[in-house]
Amino acid sequence: MMLRNKKQGAWLQMKYFIFLFVINIVILVSAQTTAEPPENYFDADSGTEDNPFQIGNLANLRWLSENNSYWGSPMFNNGNLIRYYYIQTADIDATETIEWNEGRGFLPMGLPHFLPALGYETEFFSHYDGNNFKIINLYQSPISDSGLFGATWGSVLKNINLQNITIQIEDNYGGMYGTLVGTDISSSITNCSVSGIMDFRAGDLYGAIGGLLGQGNRSKIEFCYSNVRIIGGEGSDSSAIGGLVGSLHQDDGVLKNSYFNGDIYTLSTSQTQGGLVGWLGASKIENCYVTSTNNFNYVDKLVGRFFVPSHPSHTDCIIENNFWDIQTTGITALSNTDYECETILNNFGKTTDEMKQASTYTQYGWDFENVWGINPEINNGYPYLLSHLEQTTPSIDIIDNTYMSITAFPNPFNPEIILNFTLHKDSYITIDIYNIKGQHINTIVQGHYSAGTHQAAWNGVSQYGMQVSSGVYFYRAESNGLSQTKKILLLK
Repeated sequence: MMLRNKKQGAWLQMKYFIFLFVINIVILVSAQTTAEPPENYFDADSGTEDNPFQIGNLANLRWLSENNSYWGSPMFNNGNLIRYYYIQTADIDATETIEWNEGRGFLPMGLPHFLPALGYETEFFSHYDGNNFKIINLYQSPISDSGLFGATWGSVLKNINLQNITIQIEDNYGGMYGTLVGTDISSSITNCSVSGIMDFRAGDLYGAIGGLLGQGNRSKIEFCYSNVRIIGGEGSDSSAIGGLVGSLHQDDGVLKNSYFNGDIYTLSTSQTQGGLVGWLGASKIENCYVTSTNNFNYVDKLVGRFFVPSHPSHTDCIIENNFWDIQTTGITALSNTDYECETILNNFGKTTDEMKQASTYTQYGWDFENVWGINPEINNGYPYLLSHLEQTTPSIDIIDNTYMSITAFPNPFNPEIILNFTLHKDSYITIDIYNIKGQHINTIVQGHYSAGTHQAAWNGVSQYGMQVSSGVYFYRAESNGLSQTKKILLLK
């Protein structure tokens, strides 16, 4: 009887441990976000240009990454191309993706059609509008092409803001590695920005690696920037590494009105590393610049190497009106090769002080009315894209709410907006108004205020007493050595 009781006790104990193990697995799995279709998925016209699928949370983003039938297809279906439309409707925190897919992280949307063994049979062939919302802390450790989108073809990607993305490569079998897109054919990429790290230290540098796009074929990229740190070991001469694009070639590729302000740290002696592009052929680079906090010495050219056109009908490359900071990047020349493009014109290395003066660029046709702005307090004083003004101010410290909190209403407003600010201790504070070009419009608060709640108003008038026009403005509050910038909208 005692032996039987001992056996029963051992069996009960074993069942208890099995129960705990199962519970832990259930908790682990349930803690991860499960895929959910967009809220408007069941609308009769959802996914169209007039009613795009709404990506409002991480569950929706996961649904899109895991449902390749909704990536679209260039193949004809009853005479029509299959193309869907998506719009992001909120900031998305993707921190938990580091736990997804057995450590591989987020599965990119779209992979090349020649990789069916991975379970994908199509590139992403649709429209995605990030709507200037953020995707934060996305993680990937891919087998092949990396990026929010692994492979795109004829897509329209716009207003996407990836912050603090991590691409970690452990097994590099050769691929196209980007942060936004791995490899592309004939897509339009506009008004997109990325910050984060691409870490290749566990594997060799092999393939096309770019801080925004890995490899582009006839790609059109404009109004974009990358603040990505690319870290790697040794690499082959066939690898292409660029701050914005690893390889950009074939007819009519365009990189325009964009910049790289990240870092490239590699042990590779490959000649196909460039501050903007690694390999360039039959494409155009115009009105772009490079700066960095401490670029690695091997990246000493703006463009690593040129492709010689493979066919007489292919257009030649054009590189004009581009700049690099000679004090922060280590770039000493345009390229490693002597092959001449159709047009190489007005490409200069400048000192840091010169890089922070609008006149350096305007004399070569840069548009500082509609495209670019410059302000010593924005983007560390370097030119910034007007369409990215809110995204280029993270270098400005945010006021800790233990010191101050501030609200503005109504927003949008007409004719007056009220700013309520609460100080948690006696402080000196200023609140200034700027337009979308970064130009100072007016100061509405300036002086010492006691702890407590105070109120200020702005009636849409400049410091010269002139009524300003409708549009986007920003208020900037400074107190206790910290600052905060927020957008407001005047409608008339």
